[in-house]
Amino acid sequence: MDTVESIIERGESSTDSTSYGRNARKQNLLKMHHCPHCDYSTTGSYKLGRHMQKHTGKRPFSCPFCPYAASRKAFLKQHVKLHTGEETFACSHCSYTCVRKDYLKAHMRRHTGERPYACPHCLYHAAQKSTLNIHMLRHKKSYKMA
Repeated sequence: MDTVESIIERGESSTDSTSYGRNARKQNLLKMHHCPHCDYSTTGSYKLGRHMQKHTGKRPFSCPFCPYAASRKAFLKQHVKLHTGEETFACSHCSYTCVRKDYLKAHMRRHTGERPYACPHCLYHAAQKSTLNIHMLRHKKSYKMA
């Protein structure tokens, strides 16, 4: 795997547009922001700040209808739609409704049997990423026991 230094050494300092784009990308590599709590890194300090909320548990956006609080304003907006009934998506096979199209897509896998998330350690497939993550813990435990 290339290091930041090796990528920079291969670069050219020309003014043509291709080289300019390459040099701009190199500058972004130099400005990486790293999370002190996990392996996450990004080129944007704003993105790192948003990521850090996962570790701090800070949830400054409160729902006016219930005790729910969100880390981002966009998450609160989606949540409030649960209370207002605004912009709901309905399943054509059952009575399930939700406020996000991606939630409906995930729900539809119950009816279609689609299991797009594959375990890299065995033949297991899951319909939901969260279910695969739980399954992966089994492999982690078995490796620790061995």
